[in-house]
Amino acid sequence: MTTDVAVIAVVAADIHGLANRRLRLHNLRGSSALAYECDVAVILNDKSQAVSKVHLAYDPVRAATFKHQVVFTVEKNRGGQAPLDLEFRKDFASYRFQTRGAFVSDRLVDERLDIE
Repeated sequence: MTTDVAVIAVVAADIHGLANRRLRLHNLRGSSALAYECDVAVILNDKSQAVSKVHLAYDPVRAATFKHQVVFTVEKNRGGQAPLDLEFRKDFASYRFQTRGAFVSDRLVDERLDIE
């Protein structure tokens, strides 16, 4: 902090997190320390896995577009709004994500009482 250097850390998921369709902050190794120490936590999930099965079952054409998108979830933001779900289109041929994203309007896996 005295040298004004930003630190970005990549964290692995624990065994229970790998079994879930959508990764969350509590599914990461050392999640209790992360929840306390970090200023911002961003989790990336494939939208085709993170979206509720309701969207996948009744609209197969739209469900096919989910495979080309990633959900960026701001789990913790010490200086702003959280939780926040944003979606961006993959552009892996250019090693990036499209710069214009949107708020996720579809229901994600754990936004209901019954966990899928």
